Amino acid sequence: MSENTENLPEPRRAPLLAVFGVLALAVAGWGLSGGPDIPDLRLLPWLLIGVGTVAGIVLIASGFRRSGN
Repeated sequence: MSENTENLPEPRRAPLLAVFGVLALAVAGWGLSGGPDIPDLRLLPWLLIGVGTVAGIVLIASGFRRSGN
């Protein structure tokens, strides 16, 4: 069996994804090391819901963009 690698697309790097990964590791390390307490904010849960919603929409939209090629 011969492997035909001529028609395979060239892998693309995602530098923004790497930045988000490093940021996630930094936040995880901060949390595990007992970082400073977050003050009791009434706005914080809504901010987290908003960020999660925007991230979900971006991920869904990027899937549509890639499937159209």
